[in-house]
Amino acid sequence: MIFVDELGGRIHAWLPALQMQRLGSHIIEGETYDVQNFVVRNYTDIQNGRCFRKVFYIRLNHMTQVLHTGAVDYIPHNVFQFTKLSALMAVVGDDQFLIDVVGILVEIQPITSFTNNNMEQESCIQFTITDIEKSAQVIFYKEMAQSFNQAIHDAVQHPIIVIISSCKAQMVTGNGWRLKVRLTRMWNQMTRNAQRVAINLIFVDALGGRIHATIPAPYIGQLENYFTEGETYDVNNFIVRRYADMQHGRCFKNDIYIQLNNLTEVMVTGGVDYIQQHVFDFTDLDALYTAAQEQKYLIDVVGILEQAGPLTHFRNRLGQEEQYVEFRITDMFTSARAVFYNEMAEEFHQAIQQANQHPIVVIISSCKPQMFSRTLS
Repeated sequence: MIFVDELGGRIHAWLPALQMQRLGSHIIEGETYDVQNFVVRNYTDIQNGRCFRKVFYIRLNHMTQVLHTGAVDYIPHNVFQFTKLSALMAVVGDDQFLIDVVGILVEIQPITSFTNNNMEQESCIQFTITDIEKSAQVIFYKEMAQSFNQAIHDAVQHPIIVIISSCKAQMVTGNGWRLKVRLTRMWNQMTRNAQRVAINLIFVDALGGRIHATIPAPYIGQLENYFTEGETYDVNNFIVRRYADMQHGRCFKNDIYIQLNNLTEVMVTGGVDYIQQHVFDFTDLDALYTAAQEQKYLIDVVGILEQAGPLTHFRNRLGQEEQYVEFRITDMFTSARAVFYNEMAEEFHQAIQQANQHPIVVIISSCKPQMFSRTLS
């Protein structure tokens, strides 16, 4: 909830689910209240989605009392702190704070229905607003899309001015610009309970630049079958996001990645020989100790296969059957131990059994160096 006090200050309040039945029906948008007995809490440093730039919020609890006071004209009905549309690029990817924007509605697309990954029907609506100096594209989903579509249909005053409060600025490519890339790698992102939460992709562009892309779970069913490793594509309509400061396991040293969604268009181009098949940025094996101290970035390594152990089966802590293969690589100066698990272990074991060229050169991309029993791996 957003409260406004008598000085026009905004306060973010949170009502836990346990208190919804007792307090939820007593609080109505637009009314004024005396609120007593609540907890003031500081946001944590990594807490995202703050409604505005304050360091604290209030939390209502079982001791909270909410008393209706009636009309109090000196308290504003709404308070905003607008960000200019020309300044949106400066806040793109800032997940910590939400913003307010205002503009004149200049273009609107029909409401669109689609089926998400859970085979549930959803809807979205795209429109454009302008503050005369700059324009911005906006997307609403689900109930908000339906409500907005109805409000536009019922509007009697024109031009229509749109105010959006506590929203997130993201970069979505325009319909006239396409990213031409080759898909070099594609893998599932799994939880410890073997639940697929996303697909990760590595694209290479015409200049040899690498781009990390993700397909979130709701859009996997829609997009997964478009992609095959090694093929080239035109990709249009995606979100450019900044990594959070504390986000570890980045595939390479970029500040941004792209996120595909239900509006993304993927078209096979074929026969684009000038886009490289693979691009790497190798870390020397003698630099692994330094790299092991850095959890933020993954690395690429290359070496000659020195020795490989057998494919070994074991049971994990949950009693599930797994397998691994352990091997060593060398760059002639330094050796390092590597371990692959499950499908990767099985594919690697089979590949070295079938190899007919020796010595075998092993390239491992987007891997994490770690210390095990004082041995680098």
